[in-house]
Amino acid sequence: MTEGKELTWRGVALGMSLTFIFTAANMYLGLKVGLTIATSIPAAVISMAFLGLFSGSNIRENNIVQTVCSAAGAMASVIFILPSLVIIGWWTVFPFWTSFLICAAGGVLGVLFTIPLRRALVTQSDLPYPEGVAAAEVLKVGADSREANPEAREGLLAVIYGALASAGLAIAVAMRLAVDSAEGYFRTGDLGRWVDDSYLVVTGRAKDIIIRNGENISPKEVEDILIGHPDIAEIAIVGLPDVRTGERACAVIVSRSPPGPDVASLGAFLDAQGIAKFKNPEQVVLWDALPKNDAGKVLKHQIRAALAAPIQPGAPKV
Repeated sequence: MTEGKELTWRGVALGMSLTFIFTAANMYLGLKVGLTIATSIPAAVISMAFLGLFSGSNIRENNIVQTVCSAAGAMASVIFILPSLVIIGWWTVFPFWTSFLICAAGGVLGVLFTIPLRRALVTQSDLPYPEGVAAAEVLKVGADSREANPEAREGLLAVIYGALASAGLAIAVAMRLAVDSAEGYFRTGDLGRWVDDSYLVVTGRAKDIIIRNGENISPKEVEDILIGHPDIAEIAIVGLPDVRTGERACAVIVSRSPPGPDVASLGAFLDAQGIAKFKNPEQVVLWDALPKNDAGKVLKHQIRAALAAPIQPGAPKV
C-alpha cells in the first residue's frame, strides 16, 4: 500500500466541499422525511475516484476526506434542534451571526478532534464501530484494487459520473429546465380525426397544412389517394407561396414511367375518388427521387426550399 501525505490542501478542500453538499442533502431529507444518511462511505468512494485523478493520492489522504465528511450528519442535526426550540417558544430572537459562528466553530472543532479520536478508537482499536470500520475497509479495498487493477479506477469514475448526471437532472428539473414526468396535455403538432369514436387516425402535421384562399388542405389525405395512381411511384405535396391564393398545392412526383402525370390527370383521378376540387394540386413537378432521411421519411422542408419561388398570376403551373 503506497505511503504518502495525509493532510493536503486538495484533501481538505474536497472534504469541505463534500461536507457542504452532504449537509445540504441531509437537511433536505430530514425536513422532507425525517431521516438522515451516513456520509462517510459515500465520501470515501467519491474521494477515491476524484483524488485518483491526481498523482500521489493515497489511502491516508482519502481517509482525511471521509473523516471531514463524517461531520455532515452531525451538522445537519441542527434541523431537529432549532425548530424544537422555536416550537416550545424558548427561542424567539435569532442572532444570525452569533449562531452562525457558533455552528462553524463547533464544526471545525468537531473535525479537528474527530481525526485523532478516530485513529485512537477505530484504526488502532478492536472496538466494533460499524460505520468507521466499514469506511476504513472501503478505503483499503479501493487502494489495493487500484494498485493491482488499474481498471478499478474506471469503475469508480463510472459511479461518480452517474451520480453527477443524476444530480444534474435533478437540478434541471428543479429549475424547470427539464421534466422527469408530465401530466395533462401538450401539443405534438400532429393532426388527426376520430373514427367511430374509437380510433384516432393521424392525418398529417399542422405545419404541413396548406391554406389556399382561406381553405385548409391536408397534404397527407391527398397523397394517400394519389399514391394509387398507376403512373405515380412516390409523391409529396407541399404548399408553396402564391401571390393570388396565398399558397398553392404542388405535387412533387416520382413517375413510374415517362412522361408522368400532369395536373389534369391528377384532377380526374381525384374527382373519381370523390375528393373536393379545392384540394386538387395546382402544380406538378417531376423528380427522379424525393429527399429522405435515414429513416426513409420524406424531407418536405427541402422540397419547399427548392421550389419556393412565387408564381405570378397567369404563369404556367406544370
